[in-house]
Amino acid sequence: MLREPATLDVASGPFSIAGGTDSYYEYLVKRCMFDSDVKPDCVDTFTKVLDSIMKHLTVHVSKDDSGGVHTCIGELSHPTDLKLCSMDHLTCFAGGMFALAYLQVPKRVDWLDYAEKITETCYLSYQHSPTKLGPEKFAYDFDSKKFVADIDMYILRPETVESLFYLYRVTGKPKYRQWGWSILKALNTSTRVGSGFSGIESMNSAYMRHDNMQWSFFLAETLKYLYLLFSPTDKLPLDLWLFNTEAHAIPTRLNPLRKKLARRGMRTI
Repeated sequence: MLREPATLDVASGPFSIAGGTDSYYEYLVKRCMFDSDVKPDCVDTFTKVLDSIMKHLTVHVSKDDSGGVHTCIGELSHPTDLKLCSMDHLTCFAGGMFALAYLQVPKRVDWLDYAEKITETCYLSYQHSPTKLGPEKFAYDFDSKKFVADIDMYILRPETVESLFYLYRVTGKPKYRQWGWSILKALNTSTRVGSGFSGIESMNSAYMRHDNMQWSFFLAETLKYLYLLFSPTDKLPLDLWLFNTEAHAIPTRLNPLRKKLARRGMRTI
């Protein structure tokens, strides 16, 4: 979705990688994994974009007096160049995107480091909420030194667990499974209802209200990524399979299945 294409202002923004643009950035990276004939400019294109995200949208805020920082992907507006540590849940896909880019360009360890920092921020937005589930939009509160909800509903979104899955596959660090387990327990505690799972209208109200909605992406993405997070790493390995924005598994250009399908006159997409 491109919002207001007739009046789009590419000079003043605002600029972000949140809803409405997120899939474009995701597919810049995944295209290079899919295309049988990888063009020389494929990696160059997403390299420029990822480096631009790091340069222009990154916001660092102090964790505490120890000198550590949290890292956010904010929104940029010109001419003020004002950036805030405020993120949509949708932006939390970026940890996985940067991790996948690192797999294609292993010398870019800074991309992997960035992926881990962004994913930690998204996970903390869960840990700092009353339900231990992530709000639709969150920002850093300098008084409490915690991430607090700007929009405090939770609609079973997948982006944070998606990034946990990718980072576990790429790094093998047990903490990503531990974080995923924490989220899974919170889902069971706060969203499980009589005939499925329901989103939450407000997580910060005195009486938590369910919205009585179970979106299809909860089954297709949220639960799938949690399942794969705890599965053996040879199940749908990342060098042979990529996941589109709805988490459907597609053979990569390295997957022998591609040639088998081609011999039968079948296309993979």
